[in-house]
Amino acid sequence: IDSLPSLPTVYLDLRTALDASEDGSTEQVAQVISQDPAISARLLRIANSAFFGQSRQVETIPRAISLVGLAMIENIVLSTSVFRELQADAIPGFDHTAFWRHSLATGFVAKAIQEHRATDRRRAELAMLAGTLHDLGKLVFAKFYASTYIGVVEAAQRDAEYVSVKEKDLL
Repeated sequence: IDSLPSLPTVYLDLRTALDASEDGSTEQVAQVISQDPAISARLLRIANSAFFGQSRQVETIPRAISLVGLAMIENIVLSTSVFRELQADAIPGFDHTAFWRHSLATGFVAKAIQEHRATDRRRAELAMLAGTLHDLGKLVFAKFYASTYIGVVEAAQRDAEYVSVKEKDLL
């Protein structure tokens, strides 16, 4: 790999909006997110998930932001942008939707553990980001070493083992 892609513009714009919204205003953040249909759709999907247990459908970006929270917004934008940049061609047996769900669930668990251990909100946000991006290497393999990674995924399915075990064995 010569280089990984740089941080997407939408993430950098979001960081600027988050830094500018010290008063808690989400207007600029909503504008940035609304410019990216993939991130907007993912945010709305997350806000409407069972995890947040809303009785009514969340239909607007500002409402989703207020429900999900600014800390998680940064995580969603960064992880969605990175995952999109590293989107690989279809690899049989590699489910990108399941990968995203697992990554997000791991992020939630990491955040919950950190919140239980201490009250430092920034550390909890970083724990969530680390949990969400913990399997990023799988996307790097899938994108840049697809032909080899197909063999890894197939071997994991054939031998009923975790992909991580086969990665260590074959890579």
